[in-house]
Amino acid sequence: MQGGNTSIFVRAGSVPGFPGKVKNTKVLANLVSGAAFQGIQVSTRDAVGSSIDSTTITGNSSSLSDIGIQLFTNFSAAGSNTSITNTNVTDNLVSGNDIGILVNPFMGDNNTLTGITIARNTVTDNNGGIIADGGETSSNGNLLKVTIKDNTVSGNSFPGGAAGILVRGGLLSSSNNHVDARILKERSDGQYREWNYRARWPG
Repeated sequence: MQGGNTSIFVRAGSVPGFPGKVKNTKVLANLVSGAAFQGIQVSTRDAVGSSIDSTTITGNSSSLSDIGIQLFTNFSAAGSNTSITNTNVTDNLVSGNDIGILVNPFMGDNNTLTGITIARNTVTDNNGGIIADGGETSSNGNLLKVTIKDNTVSGNSFPGGAAGILVRGGLLSSSNNHVDARILKERSDGQYREWNYRARWPG
């Protein structure tokens, strides 16, 4: 699939005000390129109370888009109290995008993204690599829990920004957002080295 605004959607709810629930979706082995926004998008949209559970995104190639793969709740402040849970983003090739993989509530209040795993992806030659963000632009009271494990992140370049892995509590006028991130890397002895980050905005 090539071009368009977003190549692949997994979406719950519609605007205005029609909440939805989506479960057990699999996005497998697709080749997407050149989307104006996201190559692959998982979003609750702006319908209060919408939820997405148990999504698997694996074996895809997403390139030359604004964002290769993005998980987020709402487009605007109209959305709130939505959730994305138990989502696995694994074994994908994400390259040549502005941002490789982005997980965030984006806008709206009191949203949760939990049980998110980003593992064994190759994230290369983007500007930003992997970003876990508690919210942007008046997005308040959100919770993000993510595990980032055994990814190959290389060749990304974002002067003045985060080219590798960024964990951030929020941005601009957001407040009271919480991010719990576990970053793991397997050692040669088969054990894991682990880094735990907790970010809150304002800090």
